Amino acid sequence: MNNFFDEIIGKLIFTFKPLIIVIGFLWTITKVYIIVKAFIWLRNIHGYLKDFHSVNFKNYNN
Repeated sequence: MNNFFDEIIGKLIFTFKPLIIVIGFLWTITKVYIIVKAFIWLRNIHGYLKDFHSVNFKNYNN
């Protein structure tokens, strides 16, 4: 009986292993994409803040 379950579990793991690898791969790509997007977004905000400050300081100095 125990051997029977081991065989089924082995077959399930063998069947789903490629699926698990694909899901892991997609999850990694998604994480990298989110991190890159967040980095670009933060850089853009930083750029806007710098422009805003430089405009303010120019007006203040003149």
